[in-house]
Amino acid sequence: MNPSRLYREQQILEKFFPGCCTFINGDDGDYLDIWVKSNSASHYCLRIMLDMFPERAPEMFLVHPKMLADNYGVELISLGANCAAKLLEPSKGFLQLAYNNAAVWSQDLTLYEVTLKGITWVNAYEGYRRSGIPIHHMISDQIFY
Repeated sequence: MNPSRLYREQQILEKFFPGCCTFINGDDGDYLDIWVKSNSASHYCLRIMLDMFPERAPEMFLVHPKMLADNYGVELISLGANCAAKLLEPSKGFLQLAYNNAAVWSQDLTLYEVTLKGITWVNAYEGYRRSGIPIHHMISDQIFY
């Protein structure tokens, strides 16, 4: 990501998530850790990989809490890729959220917009835990580009 794009992304994220974003140059690549709050005020940390951004949609992981379970007590990470839970194969020991359609990805989309997709998933997960309605029924495929 070029420096001017990085600066713009940082400015947008700081406006909407003040003090919640950390850009990291890690051994596994560059990434953004962003702390978000669900509608029920629970805290989650999303990790957005930046190596191919903005040319390709970045991978997004849920890194905190580390373990989430379904309504039967099964850890979501053990489900692997799961359409009903909107998950891709876990990677690096974390849940990988399925939030995009590569065919409609645009370089104009921002990390803020990607983060909103993560928050949507978190709220759908919490709704599933309360109601038993599967995550994929709570998230329209149309809002996940």
